[in-house]
Amino acid sequence: MAPEQVRGDRITPACDVFCLGSVLAYAATGVLPFGTANSGVHALMFRIAQEEPDLERVPEGLVDLVRDCRDAPSR
Repeated sequence: MAPEQVRGDRITPACDVFCLGSVLAYAATGVLPFGTANSGVHALMFRIAQEEPDLERVPEGLVDLVRDCRDAPSR
C-alpha cells in the first residue's frame, strides 16, 4: 500500500511504482520494509505514511532502485 492510499489521497501510477519497490525489497530480503501488522494495522499504516522503510538488508545492487521506487509518489 502506498502512502497516498493510507492518507486517502489521489491514486496515480506512481503508487504502483512505490509498491513495486516494496515488493522488490521483500523479495530480496524476506522481510517487509515497513514491518508487520503484529503491532496493529494502524501502526503499520502510520509507518508506511510517515516513516522510511527498513532497507538495511536490501543488497547493494538493488537498494538504489528500491529507493527510487519509494520516492516515486512524491514526484
